[in-house]
Amino acid sequence: MPEILIVFINYLLLKNIMIQNANALSGALIAGFPAVTAWLGFVHALERKVREKGFPSVRFNGAGIICHDCHLRLYAGSGELAYSVLNNRKPPDKKGRNSSLIEEVYCHLNVSLCIRSENTEEKNKEFIPVVSEAIRILKIAGGDITDAGIPETGIIPDNKQGWCELRQCIAPGYALLERRDVMLRAMNSGMDAMAALLKYITVPGTGLIPVAIGYQGLSPPGAAENVRAEDIPHRFAESVITLGEFRRTDKLRNPSAMLWCYHYLPDDNLYLCQQKNH
Repeated sequence: MPEILIVFINYLLLKNIMIQNANALSGALIAGFPAVTAWLGFVHALERKVREKGFPSVRFNGAGIICHDCHLRLYAGSGELAYSVLNNRKPPDKKGRNSSLIEEVYCHLNVSLCIRSENTEEKNKEFIPVVSEAIRILKIAGGDITDAGIPETGIIPDNKQGWCELRQCIAPGYALLERRDVMLRAMNSGMDAMAALLKYITVPGTGLIPVAIGYQGLSPPGAAENVRAEDIPHRFAESVITLGEFRRTDKLRNPSAMLWCYHYLPDDNLYLCQQKNH
């Protein structure tokens, strides 16, 4: 009989993170759920904080995003189809002048993050308080973390049976999946990328949404004036948008199916967050 290879995954689970006023404007064209780059940016910042606090060997190299609730701060009157953005006006300055009102789309979230980790299975008693402390001083997509519960660590086999126990901890929830395959099929049939995006997000019942997953470099890296980090090369870039899908966690076969990871394609000037299937 052929040998069955079982891969074990170390994970750090952050359950039911409550976030207030997260930035829902992900990219220049879409508003709704925060960009994948914002979630992986938080994971990277958390890794740096944990490593500074005495765990230099810890690595967070992927994260699953499970949404439990997302409330967009929008308003529409009775019978109206167009929504308006609910903005927060800053208080007047010392001279009594009101600041300019810039429309910004915010949302309140309840999200769990299943982070694939390395070197976290030892010294859990010391590790968990460090993670909890780091979370309290960080933001996610510019939003304030009001509650994050107690982080959990563990090891599970990357198969359906091992996934069931962890899945119970994050139910009910919807995992964000990449559906670039739908876009590719449409574009290979001759459809324009924007037309394909609009076609699938307007079809009722598909569960597909536009999602920002990275950046496309538009200019070669070079020096720039009046920037915060002058020693880091600067380049102009635009958001990369594709289709995503919120799928119930009980429909996933294994935890790897929902993990987002960084991918850098220097030949194409692409900096992306992608999933294993792509």
